[in-house]
Amino acid sequence: AEVVERGERRLEVALDLAASFGAQHLCGILYSGFGKYSAPPTAAGRANSVMAMQRLGRKAAERGVQVNLEVVNRYETNLLNTAEQAVEFCDDVNDPNVKIHLDTYHMNIEERSFSEAVRV
Repeated sequence: AEVVERGERRLEVALDLAASFGAQHLCGILYSGFGKYSAPPTAAGRANSVMAMQRLGRKAAERGVQVNLEVVNRYETNLLNTAEQAVEFCDDVNDPNVKIHLDTYHMNIEERSFSEAVRV
């Protein structure tokens, strides 16, 4: 619980800074700590992330900032490595202010096909 709270406080600071600069988007690995994990995400960890993104999405919408979750390779996180995982995650977040950012560098590592990934 403490790790989740610290992470959400950090996201709030990032959102405050983005809004103060007049940014319209907050993008990156906002849903998880950056780093290589030795195991897949747990159900509880994923659920914590979904709830945190729901709260961030609402707060960001109030500030006029869109949240964009960057899908990255397995060496940077264990939660969203493919477009399919990101779509499922965003479906669970269920907030129109939370979007997906596909990065071709990471897609080249994780996706079998760019075009299939985009169609997901």
